[in-house]
Amino acid sequence: MRRRSTTYTRYITDHAGWQLAGIYTDEGITGTTTKHRAGFQSMVTDALAGKIDLIVTKSVSRFARNTVDSLTTMRQLKDAGIEVFFEKENTWTFDAKGELLITIMSSLTQEEARSISENVTWGHRKRFADGKVTVPFSRFLGYERGEDGNLVINQEQAKLVRHICTLYLDGGSLTGIAKQLQAEGHLTASGNPNWSAHHVRSILTNEKYKGDALLQKSYITDFLTKKQVKNQGEVPQYYVNRNHEPIITPAVWDFVQAELAAPATGRRSSSRQRSFSGKIRCAQCGAWYGSKTWHSGTKYEKTHLAVQPQIRRHHPVQHSARQRRTHHYRLPRRRPPPPRQPGPGRRAGRPGGACRTRHHRPTDQRPRQPASRLPLLQGTARHPRPNQHRVHPIPMAHPRRPRHRHR
Repeated sequence: MRRRSTTYTRYITDHAGWQLAGIYTDEGITGTTTKHRAGFQSMVTDALAGKIDLIVTKSVSRFARNTVDSLTTMRQLKDAGIEVFFEKENTWTFDAKGELLITIMSSLTQEEARSISENVTWGHRKRFADGKVTVPFSRFLGYERGEDGNLVINQEQAKLVRHICTLYLDGGSLTGIAKQLQAEGHLTASGNPNWSAHHVRSILTNEKYKGDALLQKSYITDFLTKKQVKNQGEVPQYYVNRNHEPIITPAVWDFVQAELAAPATGRRSSSRQRSFSGKIRCAQCGAWYGSKTWHSGTKYEKTHLAVQPQIRRHHPVQHSARQRRTHHYRLPRRRPPPPRQPGPGRRAGRPGGACRTRHHRPTDQRPRQPASRLPLLQGTARHPRPNQHRVHPIPMAHPRRPRHRHR
């Protein structure tokens, strides 16, 4: 890279009227996308700001390996009056045939990048099929690369892995363990002092700590975007047993996985902070007891063990014998029905306004319908017929004592 920078510095200074504005490089970064190319983005920003009048590039493939990014950037620079010169192709963007030639060359460089990506992917999958295990050792806690390329235990980091497993088996939650590790000053695999529940879970669920290895957990869908997704069966996976020395015994690791799956069945809370949470079970409904707080944030705050709130609604309530004896019911007072108004063809004075003639029925009245067929008005209730009042049981706290009249 230094030699190439020296070459282009001499190349620009040898041209009369040219002045070096700067050298922009992206070392070891793919050209299929401009997202992570800080040098490329800085060059375009300075050019649009008026600091650069001409950009000299070795070839089209060095400018960009994505046809869309290449053409979009060159047209943006062209609209701003900035020209790009490709030394290998001897092409200028302001030339009439330059854009057509650059479009063809950009397509060829993109196809070349796709071919290289497919070859690299095939090589990785071939090693997976052969059972060769490899991990990113710079971001993997507990192991380092051995002489044969396999995993070798790093004793200092292995203590931290065992410490995390012990904290979880002692009843700690994922969030609580992360806070404790951060308070103790431990660093993550990438050297970050900030821990999260995701970091703790990824360590507890990694099968490599028990000596095995699951290969090809994820794969890249597009070589341009480099988007990595979880493998749900789209590509084959390979499981290698007893590949290296374990940090955690397989029996303990399997027990940890069962504990991690317990919150889905209500067995254990993922955020529990009490020693007895998820360990006491109700003999009546089978629900697990957890830590509950009453009057939180006040001076009456109190913590106790209770059934989960979503289960408490279906939890059977057992009353004592005294409570069952005191649950009495009384009937409401009966009220007499309202008097019936005499209508046409009826004579007042008779009980209930009964008709004098047995078979007489006025022509302007409809036949009486049964009570069950009477229409109900919205928002009101039908008045019950005489001697058919509804009875509503009302619970009483204490039995009603009879009143005694003193003579």
